[in-house]
Amino acid sequence: MRIRCKCCLGEYDDVLADGMRYFHVCPPLSSAELRELLERDELALPDHLARGLAAAKERDEQFPVPEGAPTNVERELASWSIPREGHRDENIVAEGPPNVARAMRSEGAGVERAD
Repeated sequence: MRIRCKCCLGEYDDVLADGMRYFHVCPPLSSAELRELLERDELALPDHLARGLAAAKERDEQFPVPEGAPTNVERELASWSIPREGHRDENIVAEGPPNVARAMRSEGAGVERAD
């Protein structure tokens, strides 16, 4: 069955062509998505990321990069791994006593049929 994740809008088959089950995990926010959220002031950053971003902006102002090369801000954003709000992680929680049913790590925003 073809499935669509309501969070990241990714589409996937829950069983692959070789019969293996697929466990979807939403990708982290992309650099473009991060930049957009920051421009709209819709992303609260932990202190260490805010400091890193401020330092990257300062380096870009002091030492402009050649045209076409990634800026320090772009490299900083690309180094982050920030999960999407409502992200889905279908991997199974491994901790717990043996022979007990396990739940997926995070249902997130859920899924729907993509067919």
